[in-house]
This record gives sequence, C-alpha cells and structure tokens, in this order.
Amino acid sequence: MSALSDLIDQQPDDERAAAYAALAESAIRAFDVTAEDVHVLGHNSGAAYRVETADARRLLLKIHAPRGDSEGLSANAILGGLQWLATMAELMDVPVQAPLPDPSGAFLPTVHYRGLSL
Repeated sequence: MSALSDLIDQQPDDERAAAYAALAESAIRAFDVTAEDVHVLGHNSGAAYRVETADARRLLLKIHAPRGDSEGLSANAILGGLQWLATMAELMDVPVQAPLPDPSGAFLPTVHYRGLSL
C-alpha cells in the first residue's frame, strides 16, 4: 500500500470519491489546465484519471506515489516511459498522446496533497 492509498482508505466510504476529485484538482492546477470533466480510471499506489479540458483535449493524468516503505518510481523510470511514448508516436502509425509539461517546462511536477508529496 502507498501513503496515498492509506490516506484514501482513512476516508469514510461516502467521501472517497471527493478525495480522489480533490487530488485530481491539485494535480491539474500544477499543469495550468482547465478541466471540464475528470474521471477516475483506477488507483493502486497512485491514481489515474481521464481529463477532458476546456479546449476539447482528452488527457491522461497519472499521479505516482511510493508504496509502503519503498521508494516510488524514479524520475528516470517515469521519464523513460514518456520517451517510449514519444518514440511510439514517431515510429508507428499509432495515435499516442504527447506528454504535457507544466508551465515551467517540467514533465514531473510535485503535487502536494493533504501532507503528501506526489
């Protein structure tokens, strides 16, 4: 389990959806995107969302969190996954979403949510 999972599990069942929505809002602000609609796709040690933006884009938002006492995915591992997507888009005739940097140009901003750095 991750610290994020522990935090969500501490919420009453009827408040968990609101906690996931607040987490998404925190992360979306880091990218300076205006969301029209946000859907939780799944969660494990982190969370994944489909974000439909005000300018009609559909984005995947992934929030990574460390599991238990272990470290979370390293920045290099996450960036490697983003590079793999960029290579797929370049070499294949497969639609692949391009990574979206935050306003400072970073692809992996840290999001602070209820005392956690994600």
